[in-house]
Amino acid sequence: MFVDDLLMDEAVLSALGLASAVFGFAAWNSMRKGRPIDFELSSFLNAALAPGLVLLIVALKDEFTWPLPGSYNILFYDPLVFLGVSVLAWWLTLRSGQRFLYAGVLTAILGLLTIYYGSVGYSLGMTQEPAAMFALFALYGLTGFLSLPLGIAIDDYRMPGQRAKWVAWAALIFGVLAILSLIVNLVLIAPTVGAHLAHAP
Repeated sequence: MFVDDLLMDEAVLSALGLASAVFGFAAWNSMRKGRPIDFELSSFLNAALAPGLVLLIVALKDEFTWPLPGSYNILFYDPLVFLGVSVLAWWLTLRSGQRFLYAGVLTAILGLLTIYYGSVGYSLGMTQEPAAMFALFALYGLTGFLSLPLGIAIDDYRMPGQRAKWVAWAALIFGVLAILSLIVNLVLIAPTVGAHLAHAP
């Protein structure tokens, strides 16, 4: 049986976006004051793991069971798979004590793919709000792309004796992009709650 879980996905995505923004601002504040960021980093990634896994599992399920016409399962759920994989990669990097550079490379590539999906969906007019949809994909994709300089900054900052304050800007820009993504996502969610609840496909 098909269950319309797109609205739930968007809600979980919003929660993850807010957590990402809070982390970005908290890391920026700690970095500019020269304080360790390990506590903020582990707290964020441990909290992000659950919504990241939910998005990954549900998106993979919907990739294979989408019963509606068209390729909307590709447009909507491929980027959610990308996000879930990114969260899992960052969490595993934290748990294994490895460098964040490589998780950043992976996330940056997936972020660029998300932007590309949004641009193609926009050019094909695949939603009723193509501009807002593209803005959502572009902002989340840019946030993912910025994970590469953020990963490099975190690696450099955590090196013994390294407390260069310039790397704090990567965390700040990450937080700003995450909050902008959240705002666009909430703008898209608000009018669809009633529609999905009243007329689920």
